[in-house]
Amino acid sequence: MASLRVFLHRLRGLFRKGKLDRELHDEINSHVQMQIEENQSMGMPDDEARRAALRKFGGVDQVKETYRNRRSLPLIETIMQDAGYGLRRMIKSPGFTVVAILTLALGIGANVAMFSVINSILLRPLPYKDPDRVMIMWNQYGERGQRLPRVSIPDFFDYEQDARTFDQFAAAIESTAVLTGNTEPEHVERAHVTAKFFSALGVSMFLGREFTPEETADNGPNVAIMTYRLWKRRFGADPSLIGKTIQINTVSFTIVGILPEDFRWYPPPEVRIADADIWDPLRITPTEGSRTNNIMTVIGRLKPGVTLAQAQSDMDGVADRLRTEHIEHKNSGIIIKPVPLQEDLVKRIRPTLLVLFAAVCFILLIACANLANLMLIRSVGREREIAIRLAIGANRARVIRQMLTESGLLSLSGGIIGLVLAYWGLKLLVLMQPAGMPRLESVAIDYRVLVFSLGLCLMTPILFGLAPALHSTKTNLSEVLRSVRVSSTSGIRKLRGLLVIVEIALSLTLLIGAGLLIRTFISMQNIHTGYDPENVLTFRLYLPPLKYTFGSDTTNTNPQFSRDLEARIADIPGVESVGAAAQLPLTAGGFQTGYAWDDDSEQRLSSYSADWRYVSPGYFKTMHARLLEGRFFDEHDDANSQPVMIVDDLMAKKIWPGQSAIGKRMKDEGRDRRWKVVVGVVEHMLNDSLTSHIQEQIYVAQRQMGNTTISFAVRTNRDFGAVMTDINNAIHTLDPQLAAFNVRPMSEYVADAMAQTRYSLILIGALGIAALLLAAIGLYGVISYSVSQRTNEIGIRVALGGRQTDILKLILSEGMVLTAIGVIAGLACALPLAYLMQQMTGVLFGVSAIDPLTYGAISLLLVSVSLLATYVPARRASRIDPMTALRYE
Repeated sequence: MASLRVFLHRLRGLFRKGKLDRELHDEINSHVQMQIEENQSMGMPDDEARRAALRKFGGVDQVKETYRNRRSLPLIETIMQDAGYGLRRMIKSPGFTVVAILTLALGIGANVAMFSVINSILLRPLPYKDPDRVMIMWNQYGERGQRLPRVSIPDFFDYEQDARTFDQFAAAIESTAVLTGNTEPEHVERAHVTAKFFSALGVSMFLGREFTPEETADNGPNVAIMTYRLWKRRFGADPSLIGKTIQINTVSFTIVGILPEDFRWYPPPEVRIADADIWDPLRITPTEGSRTNNIMTVIGRLKPGVTLAQAQSDMDGVADRLRTEHIEHKNSGIIIKPVPLQEDLVKRIRPTLLVLFAAVCFILLIACANLANLMLIRSVGREREIAIRLAIGANRARVIRQMLTESGLLSLSGGIIGLVLAYWGLKLLVLMQPAGMPRLESVAIDYRVLVFSLGLCLMTPILFGLAPALHSTKTNLSEVLRSVRVSSTSGIRKLRGLLVIVEIALSLTLLIGAGLLIRTFISMQNIHTGYDPENVLTFRLYLPPLKYTFGSDTTNTNPQFSRDLEARIADIPGVESVGAAAQLPLTAGGFQTGYAWDDDSEQRLSSYSADWRYVSPGYFKTMHARLLEGRFFDEHDDANSQPVMIVDDLMAKKIWPGQSAIGKRMKDEGRDRRWKVVVGVVEHMLNDSLTSHIQEQIYVAQRQMGNTTISFAVRTNRDFGAVMTDINNAIHTLDPQLAAFNVRPMSEYVADAMAQTRYSLILIGALGIAALLLAAIGLYGVISYSVSQRTNEIGIRVALGGRQTDILKLILSEGMVLTAIGVIAGLACALPLAYLMQQMTGVLFGVSAIDPLTYGAISLLLVSVSLLATYVPARRASRIDPMTALRYE
């Protein structure tokens, strides 16, 4: 030891005289220490390792000569030396290395996975040409009227004629179809579109062409465009299909185009038109339909350089002209809003994703705080090494760089494993198919995600490694070199305590978020929906309009088929009841209608909005709906009887408060605009959402309406698979060309309605538990370190008569003070997060954002875990032998 101190003293003297520059000094510092560690790794005792290193370098003169030619050492070589040294240290401490890498992998992997979702859904442009120029048109009718992305046919032609800021407009109407021919009938989604639809989106055909204006004119040829996925799956990607005919609803259509492989139609949630497989021309005329009959989804492409504000001003002018020239719009107060398609697509999911991203950022901060604590503990064992480096003249920046390089290696290793975890997590997310998350199929790790991952790997070493590095370089050299051990300082205790407070605060924030979601999930489980979804099997059928018409009693083949099929299903063993509807509860894109109940409201038909559905006589019985007044529909409510209607209790109370609704008259904006008599009032059914009574409801008799697409509900006590086999046999007996689709239990629709809350709960709950464990480990480490540093003090207290309970209280109080400060800080952080969850994401239901039960229970849980983490080292401290403690120094 004396020879090493003399060697270091002579080196420092040389540096003071300026005989060696700073760069040479750093080289000496690094290589002497590395030689010592290499000797130690070979099993040499510490003193022998130091002497062997001195013999190798041969004293100051030899050191000076050896390193004189390294004055111009490239930076990259220096970094490589630091990295090599860091790798050796990681190998020498496998336990610390594994814990550090796994901790970082958890934090980085969670962030990478969530950023991948945000990147694919929120940041990545839609796969169209100049997607920021693609707008979807919304109509709003008065302050309380309908607001929906639907446009009437006459208004669409006025858009094309009057708007000046758009290159083109295009329209689409949803439909469905059955592919027939030589193979098994197959249901496919279908859409009717105007000629410019795909050019308005900015999509070019993979094969063939898009529609021409002549093909969208009346009596134009039957042509169709097919998606790449249907072309490949059903037709084997046969390029000769272009120009050939296929059978759609028993009608021949010529295929003129194949869409690109990556094409998807991404409508907002309110649009009923799905990502269709078959697209055919929409044939409409300017005089067709009513201006209040909003049946089309309309998109527009802005001219180059036009801003959204300019487009809105332009459409305001169009709306002014419509209100001036047409009495329907004057009464309704129409407002037209162009909305960017991508913004409209993600408006519901964006707040939830951002809150979840904040949650995974919290877990990364907690992981970094925990790792910083571990690094601080580890730095105590490196005080002598760092002191030697500083003693021979190394500057603080050089030592800090070396330590940050070591931290960077840990971060890089954790980042690589984190990428693997993120990849598996994304695969699991896609398999789970969370409802309400658009573009899920495009979620993947791309170059943006890799750049983000690299950024995390560069940032995290600073977060967890800078503070320990700065603290380590503040060592008192003379004290370290005189003694094997240096006394702890108050600075490191304060820093480690601060890190634990941060961990506790962030953990509490996540746990409170999870607690609020648990309360929400429990509340949603207990919601009274107005119907019973259990033991109800659902499916849909499409009836080709050319074959199943609705008209006079002699041509009433559409409702007659539904009546015949319901009768056959009712005879299937195990079936208790069966009913049909235009749309089942909690299925996307419900029908909305304007309505009137007197002559005055008839003038403002579109100013009022209600949820509209036709239903068969057995529907309410099958769904276990509650009749409050009057009667349900029956088989006598057909095309030859008086038009009738059933309303829900919200509608009845709104229009006829304090009166009976039975016998009152109403009309709706559907195809049949005759005045209808209200024959029944049912309890409001949660058709659109489980968490809110969005709109009043109108039900009309299916036997008086008829429709091309019918949804069936079957209540049964048998296995669904066996029942569906019998139902398919019944369908094929009546018409072998029909195919049932969307076969699902009604309970799955209810589960999907809770999906956003459920997935948020799973993610935030898992992160909260991980954060709680990390915080507990961090607190345990701080208290354990404190006990080890205060061993002498505790021994003196015990020697002077201190009792074990006094020592226990002393140590517990230290941990509880940190916990209390962390809980107070966590409550302050949790309040704004809970507010965001309630106001922006809409995932909270049945619980307040400041629910005292949740806040109190979660705080108590965290305090209990912290108490346990503190108790273990506190108990160990209370059992310290005073004689051993007094000899500790």
